[in-house]
Amino acid sequence: GTCYAGCYTPTQRVAFNGEYSPVPKAAESRRPTVTALARGSQQSSLRFGEQPIRAFVRGDTGEMEEDVFLLETSDGGRLEVTSEHPMVTDQGAIVRAKSLRVGDKILRSNGNTATLSRVTVSPFKGTVWNVQPVSHNKTENILDAEGFLTGSIRFQNEWASDNYRLSLRDDVDVSGF
Repeated sequence: GTCYAGCYTPTQRVAFNGEYSPVPKAAESRRPTVTALARGSQQSSLRFGEQPIRAFVRGDTGEMEEDVFLLETSDGGRLEVTSEHPMVTDQGAIVRAKSLRVGDKILRSNGNTATLSRVTVSPFKGTVWNVQPVSHNKTENILDAEGFLTGSIRFQNEWASDNYRLSLRDDVDVSGF
């Protein structure tokens, strides 16, 4: 598949069979499963399982530069993703990386929350990656990347209409109404 939005940079590690690996390396070694939340998981008791992989998804920014967001947390965590990448907040909502600000809280794969201490936007040229599990269950498409809960490529493709209402909240400042 092709990753047009919502991807990891090639150095970011995702859990495959409980072990972190950069997505290109996992694709090259044909990892059969990706570590994802298990059905029935609750924020107070996260459970993980292995989901069969339908596709490793890559995209080449080619001549265009794409914004990449380096999300750094006060507990020392770091994750580098494209602007549309789905992130899980401390409230369990799925939001785009570009909507996150310093002080926002995102969910760690251990169930703890992490406060964003720095959000850096940089131009990027190169190949970006994501994973598409076989499962169409949304919970089973929440992956563990660098110790953070993030969404698979399905959140930008077939579930894009579900996310549209979130994009309105992200893009429109309604505080003055």
